[in-house]
Amino acid sequence: MDQWTEESWARYFALTYRSRLSTLYHRKRERFFSLCDKWSTAVTLIAGSAAFSRVMTDEGGAVLIGVIVVIASMLKLVMGWSDKARAHALLAQKFIQLDAAMAAAGPLTAHQLDAFESQLIALDAEEPPALSALVRLCQNELDRSQGQYRPANTLAWHERWFCHLFDMPKTA
Repeated sequence: MDQWTEESWARYFALTYRSRLSTLYHRKRERFFSLCDKWSTAVTLIAGSAAFSRVMTDEGGAVLIGVIVVIASMLKLVMGWSDKARAHALLAQKFIQLDAAMAAAGPLTAHQLDAFESQLIALDAEEPPALSALVRLCQNELDRSQGQYRPANTLAWHERWFCHLFDMPKTA
């Protein structure tokens, strides 16, 4: 067995950090898409019921409510909120399994570290393009949990609010 050196520890911690960061990222994306799916369903049901009741009473405004139903339904179908939520849940699960396998292996040899890094790279290849502000938000949460928060990574209010919708790379 190889000597468990300072470099081995550094590689191990870098691998577990990347794995946990990806897990946190995909859990957040899963929650976001799941909420989008639920809100689309709720808006469709509420607006559809309102449109039906307006049509039945022969009042105006049913067209506007009908348009809302169509838009909410279209977004749900086109964006595939539930499919995206499931995809991110699966990716998070894979990263958790990799993290668990690294923890279960105990002190790792250089060969084992290489194998785990290879698996991590393969998982990274399955990921959709990352949203920069969301990655920074996840890094901040992970760093805080490890007592290593760096204030230089703070996000502006608009980055926190819209990190799931737009890619907002950090500017100098």
